Amino acid sequence: MKDWGFGGIGINWEYPADEREAENFALLLAAYSPGYHFLLTIASPAGQAHYEELDLQKISGIVDNFYLMAYDYSGVRVAG
Repeated sequence: MKDWGFGGIGINWEYPADEREAENFALLLAAYSPGYHFLLTIASPAGQAHYEELDLQKISGIVDNFYLMAYDYSGVRVAG
C-alpha cells in the first residue's frame, strides 16, 4: 500500500445478512490487522437491527474508525 501512497483501507460491507455473515465480517477485519500498520475503517450501517446483528464491541477493538451510514435511519421510503 505504501508503494501506491495509500494510508489505509475502508471496507463497506452492505450488510451482513445474519449472524454468520456478521462473524465473517469480524474475521475479515481481524485478518487485515495483524502485522500491518495502516488505517482500517468501515462504513457501518445505522439502526437498531444492524447494531444487534454486528458485534460492535469486537469490531471496535479492530478498526480505527467507524463511518456511520446515517442515511439508513430514514429508510428507503422516507424522503430526506
